[in-house]
Amino acid sequence: HGVLLAMLVALTPVVGSTPVDITVPLDSNTPGVVLDVLILDIEANATNGTGDSLRRPPFLVELHTATWCIPCRTAEAEVAELETVWSSVAILRHHSSDLDILSVEASNQTKQNQGIRGYPSIVVEGHWVLNGSSQSIDFEDFIANMTSAGLTRNTTPDANWINGWSYSDGVMDVDIEIGMDDVQVDVYLLMNGVNGGELGILPDTVVAGVTDVDLSQGSTASLNLSGASISVTDDPGRIVLVVRNPGPAILTPASDIFVSSDYQSIPPNPSGGSFAISNPFLFWFALLGGIAFMLPALQHTVPTLFSKRRTKIGEDE
Repeated sequence: HGVLLAMLVALTPVVGSTPVDITVPLDSNTPGVVLDVLILDIEANATNGTGDSLRRPPFLVELHTATWCIPCRTAEAEVAELETVWSSVAILRHHSSDLDILSVEASNQTKQNQGIRGYPSIVVEGHWVLNGSSQSIDFEDFIANMTSAGLTRNTTPDANWINGWSYSDGVMDVDIEIGMDDVQVDVYLLMNGVNGGELGILPDTVVAGVTDVDLSQGSTASLNLSGASISVTDDPGRIVLVVRNPGPAILTPASDIFVSSDYQSIPPNPSGGSFAISNPFLFWFALLGGIAFMLPALQHTVPTLFSKRRTKIGEDE
């Protein structure tokens, strides 16, 4: 990894960069930690395939992003840069916001299990997290630190497997084999050519998936692709199987940089103005509703005050 490490360090910003030091391997008993990852590439226009070309990436990176999140563009660029340098790393681009046009239920469930509160968030190996565009500049340095420390997963290669897959009527069935006990299994489908609206065509984005596969009901994970945001149906994709330690993830900050307004939980107000300016209809509706609510009380209060005023005037005369 010497050449790779040198490339990562050379590409990473130095000013203000403060990734945490990684010296101790992950405890595999920690909830949410990634235990194994399998990637199976699928050809364009294919309706079925085998698991002959399976590969295991050295790390899993999960980017929680949103089309409406402007600071997310910085985190997306950092992740894309690492992918260019080290293509074997597994990257899941989750659009996990309910307000996102590319929202996927499996990504939403992953966000909840990892306790993600805003965007962008980069989760590494289901344990370390970088929040906001400010912390994302530490991403490549952090991966370089993990690489230099030799912190790779220690999983028996033949413990888990994807035997094959088939697609019909909007449903993809993935035949999986899990040789580990007491684990959570998530299966995602990533596609190139996803229509991101104003962002253009997006690469390798999660378009469908199923989390916490019920292995007691068989070895098939069924992914519903109905309504999936795929702009070009003949684009290739990949199936990613993630084996995690069960339970809500316990995330550890991977950067010491202060997180500020570059970490967003909801779309920002585009006008930046007041509520009355940005929501005129709701403002007037609320105002008129308040007046209508007060009318019954005013019918009694105003005449009483007027009567008291007339009495006072009469006494003065």
